[in-house]
Amino acid sequence: MAGIVAVSVAVGMATAMVAGPDEPYILFSNAPLPKTLIWPLLFIWVVLLPPLFVFSLRNLDDFGRQAHDFGMMMGMQLIAFATPTWWLAWRGGLLPRPDAMVLFLAALAVANIAILWKRARG
Repeated sequence: MAGIVAVSVAVGMATAMVAGPDEPYILFSNAPLPKTLIWPLLFIWVVLLPPLFVFSLRNLDDFGRQAHDFGMMMGMQLIAFATPTWWLAWRGGLLPRPDAMVLFLAALAVANIAILWKRARG
């Protein structure tokens, strides 16, 4: 847990130093990110997170595994439904161009809410 907090603080400090006071929302825009920020973020996402995912899945009990599987299924169902819907609406001129990050964050939120709901309700 202390390692996660330390990495979070380090990433936050690096983002604040790179962004400066002029760009407080650099991670939430579609502007190009500086390479000094990209390399640490890519390292965290590609090198550190996969072993953490494997470790957490190996240490779940049956109840936690069912909740995890249910949540991931709900997140994937959202992706499978929302992506073609948004794409078709964009092709028809009803919505702006689909944004993969918005879909990813929505699926992540749905998956986590479903996991927590399944753990609470059984």
